[in-house]
Amino acid sequence: MSFLDDVLTVGGVHQDDITRLEQILDQYATGLHQGRPHQPTVAMFGGSASGADLDLQTMRAYEHVRTAVDELVLGLQGYRDNIQKFARDYDDTDGGVQGDLVVRKQTLASIKAIEVCTAPTDFHNKNACAPPTSEGSDD
Repeated sequence: MSFLDDVLTVGGVHQDDITRLEQILDQYATGLHQGRPHQPTVAMFGGSASGADLDLQTMRAYEHVRTAVDELVLGLQGYRDNIQKFARDYDDTDGGVQGDLVVRKQTLASIKAIEVCTAPTDFHNKNACAPPTSEGSDD
């Protein structure tokens, strides 16, 4: 493994870890959604005024719990989406940096080649170095 490869993997996030995290978030979001309480459809506390009031309060409580669970499911799904976006952005950045480092490495190699050619004190040997090529120039 080269120094360049070492630099690019330091602090890296492995795809297996991201996939596992996505699976966990999906699993819990699905479990929460499936396990949310069902709203009662019949009176549970009798036909008296107190029972009817208790039924009404219970229905409201169920609705609040269902809303909270739905929001939690959406939050877990949003977190999973953010993890996926992070992984894509990380890969894009990593690829861009790797390309930039390769170009810099080539530039340094060219500079070293020029230094070797210009370092000798005897300029009578004109065939010692080939002239540098300029790729992509307008010449």
